[in-house]
Amino acid sequence: MRAIFSLAAKDWRLLLRQPAALFFVVGWPIVTAVLFGLIFGGGGGASAKPRIAIVDEDTTAASQRFAAGLNALDTIETDPQLQDAARELVRTGKRTAAIVIPPGYGAASTRLFHGAPPVVHVLVDPSRKAERAMIGGYLQQVAGQGLGDQLFDPALGRETTELARAQAQGLPEAEREPLVRLFDSLDAFRDSAIAPRPAAGRSWTPLTVEVEEIAAKRRGPGNGFSVTFPQGLLWGIIGCLMTFASALVLEEQQGTLARLRASPLAARDILAGKSLACAGAIAAVAVILFALAYVAFDVRPGSWPLLALAVVAAAFCFTGIMMLIASAGTSVESVSGAGWAVMLPLMMFGGGMIPLFAMPAWMVKVSHFSPVKWATLALEGAIWRGFTFAEMALPLGLLLAIGAVTFALGARSFARTT
Repeated sequence: MRAIFSLAAKDWRLLLRQPAALFFVVGWPIVTAVLFGLIFGGGGGASAKPRIAIVDEDTTAASQRFAAGLNALDTIETDPQLQDAARELVRTGKRTAAIVIPPGYGAASTRLFHGAPPVVHVLVDPSRKAERAMIGGYLQQVAGQGLGDQLFDPALGRETTELARAQAQGLPEAEREPLVRLFDSLDAFRDSAIAPRPAAGRSWTPLTVEVEEIAAKRRGPGNGFSVTFPQGLLWGIIGCLMTFASALVLEEQQGTLARLRASPLAARDILAGKSLACAGAIAAVAVILFALAYVAFDVRPGSWPLLALAVVAAAFCFTGIMMLIASAGTSVESVSGAGWAVMLPLMMFGGGMIPLFAMPAWMVKVSHFSPVKWATLALEGAIWRGFTFAEMALPLGLLLAIGAVTFALGARSFARTT
């Protein structure tokens, strides 16, 4: 085993010393994934406003003013909905959250500095912690503005304080007298057009926000990068495949393989070392790409273990194809030409250029013959398709079978010629 790892390590060092080959193995896949992710709308981020559904079940003047205050915010997009529709929109991820103004909001909003404040409900996916905090801040902001209107608008304010004064008559005298004096002072402030200072209360707030968590159903890719990073990895795999196939033929031309065969190493150990180098490079590219996707582009795989299995199966499959392509010619030029002639159609029909879900029906049928299609399906199944292990069995099994057959054919050809 030490000899096999030594041969693989030697090939990895040689790859690191070839900037052009290293670019097509690592750099080009990153460029492809990022560029096409931006084209497919994966960049979103700063330009995309959270979409919030507004459900007004109170339908009073106060609830309508509150909803209008939310509509006036330029940091979110809002639209009116019925509660059942709003719940489904949040559940399916079509709205960031829903704000429900329940019956009784208008009556509660007339109680100033005593009793229970008005309540609104927020329906939000539990994973959206940042949005949840942001929406809570917006609600308090709009509620505070509404309280200011109630207190200091000449017409609305007097009506509000008169209602509050009447409601306060039922309170114990110790609580009623300070409130009545406050309402008298507010009326005096408005009448004299003197700007009042904000009133301070001990525990009373203008609004109570109650949150109900609704777990969103994940349908489709989370963003464009969830589609393009698997495609980018496939380009990295092709780069590894072509690089190691060409290197294997070059070593045969230069007599390196003949010298290795003259050593105590068995032929199977030599081929195992070359194969390990190719598979290890593919695994390293996958780690780099998906680490970048996770940290910088918000790609969240549905299952890391299934993603690891998909990468291992793809590495095994395309290492076998590498061995078969390397045995297809006696020069680097012939092997390179044959390799690209085979792999480009397989990439085109397998999802490496056009996403599988965007293919026409006839193209989907043809794609069944491409191992790229099964690698794409396995990667997407682990990242955003939500595959179970049973559903992953078919693409993983096909990848392993293709790898075993092509490796056996390629190794047999090399055994004859070296």
